[in-house]
Amino acid sequence: MLTFVFGDCAEKRRYFESKEIYIDAAEVLYCTDRKGKSVLVAGTRPFAFVTAEDYVAYSRALCGDKTPPAKLLSFVGYRGCLDSRLAKLDAFEYRKVLIAAKYNAEAKTLYINFDDVKYTRHNAALLRRFVADLKKFDLVILCSDVRFFVSKSVAGVVTDGEYKAFPIVEVKRVGKAAERRILLGASAKNKDNKDNADERAGVREEIAPVPKEAQAV
Repeated sequence: MLTFVFGDCAEKRRYFESKEIYIDAAEVLYCTDRKGKSVLVAGTRPFAFVTAEDYVAYSRALCGDKTPPAKLLSFVGYRGCLDSRLAKLDAFEYRKVLIAAKYNAEAKTLYINFDDVKYTRHNAALLRRFVADLKKFDLVILCSDVRFFVSKSVAGVVTDGEYKAFPIVEVKRVGKAAERRILLGASAKNKDNKDNADERAGVREEIAPVPKEAQAV
């Protein structure tokens, strides 16, 4: 199952950081709210000049695991070089290294914070590939832009210290300009034929309003 969680960045971090395998946005030093918008203060990555292989080896040694780092990285779909420094990895391959460092055989769900990743079509494509590489797990993706949301997924928000899910989600395109609408809690209907026709016509994708607590940063 794939879940996208929107809402205040600091509140989401507090809610999910106690989960067994929670992968934080490690560069983010501080989250705050200013005039209704989340502000992230970012620094450099911890162990930035350590290689992916050495970081996993060091992390696993602390828990007495002798599994070869290369095997763990392959298991989580890591696509980079073993000797790539963490500072050089994109946000998605970097998360895979952190997952390999924390992984245990009983883990079924991964909670991954992408709040610091800005939406671009390129990043959206990398996220889809990231999800495909880790399809063996249930993934809970924390993000700050509803444009990352993909159909056939679950959406949710964290407000007032509570998680609220919207299991029925409709994604559709409307009109000539064709905004991409994500309606949380709406009755989903299959409009694949119309969507395909819109795509052939070169329809542009945008986001229509969503509930206040789920709006992008």
